[in-house]
Amino acid sequence: MRWPKTGLGRYLDGLLHGIAAQRGRDRLFVYYNSYRGKPFFAEGTRERFTRMPNRTLWNQLRLPPAIQRDRCDVFLAGASVSPVRLRIPAVLVVHDCLAFRDPAAKPGREGRYWRRWTRASAAQAARVVAVSESTAADCKKYLDVADDRLSVVHQGINPVFLQDGADLNAARLLLQQVSVGESPFFLQVGAYDPHKGGDIAQAALRQLRAAGRRVFLVQCGPFRRDAGGPTPGVLKLDMVDDATLKGLYRLAAATCVPSRHEGFGLPVLESMALGTPVVAARAGGLIEAGGEVALYFDPGSSAALATAMESLLDAGAGAVELRREEGRRWALQFTWERAASAVLDIIRAVAQRQ
Repeated sequence: MRWPKTGLGRYLDGLLHGIAAQRGRDRLFVYYNSYRGKPFFAEGTRERFTRMPNRTLWNQLRLPPAIQRDRCDVFLAGASVSPVRLRIPAVLVVHDCLAFRDPAAKPGREGRYWRRWTRASAAQAARVVAVSESTAADCKKYLDVADDRLSVVHQGINPVFLQDGADLNAARLLLQQVSVGESPFFLQVGAYDPHKGGDIAQAALRQLRAAGRRVFLVQCGPFRRDAGGPTPGVLKLDMVDDATLKGLYRLAAATCVPSRHEGFGLPVLESMALGTPVVAARAGGLIEAGGEVALYFDPGSSAALATAMESLLDAGAGAVELRREEGRRWALQFTWERAASAVLDIIRAVAQRQ
């Protein structure tokens, strides 16, 4: 939560604040692998700070004695890994099984870390929470989690993306870098990991521009050195703050999510909540995030994505407004209040069995 906010940081922020608001007489302790900072929670939630550069040592050696000192009854592991030698039961949240499904997407040490510790954590967890039905199926297949230990709880949306107003100035300043002007552009959030399909989005853009369409692509997310150099018609941004991201969503013709796999798909919901259409790959949890409202294409096909993009560009004003309204209604179902209530029920049920 205290690192730059990727999807995982957003998840923990939303879920834990939702739990804190509903905890009643229960006590909540939150542990950070960071130096002390300003409190994230209101009085009544205990925040513990210990910094260790090695995440394995922090998870497996530093956390257990801290949890024991605080006399916790249940440990909520919100990031797919928990201490495997706890003296109390753990509820493990699994976001995806990408390291198992596609080892090339998580190569080297990174992939080994997730395969080793997610498998070990799932083996000893009292309950496993999957963020989608797709992830739940992968938990059964790759982690041998039985149905009686498995629950599905969809994510929620950060309240900032549920508010109508947006300051568009910061977003417009960024768009000037590629002279977008009044031309339509598509937005891709979290674009640079190989499985995110950034190459597919760029290939689709090239096809549209080759056909004479003046259209642009804006990509943002944690930047990688292998993301490539300047590309005609493409604005490659690093991570942007929530206010700027909200502006980009609002200005975009549509958000494209060409990932080859996703555990769920927060950008789908964030975009819809702000009334921006979504075109997404028919892959993993994206179908659950987009429901019947998103426009889907076959994953890995830049031609199919280009066709879907073109259909949105050519849709009439009435059809676009209908899609916007349907998207808003759909997205409003996904609240952190609902998600936190479901996870808190699981935690309490585990505690009562002890």
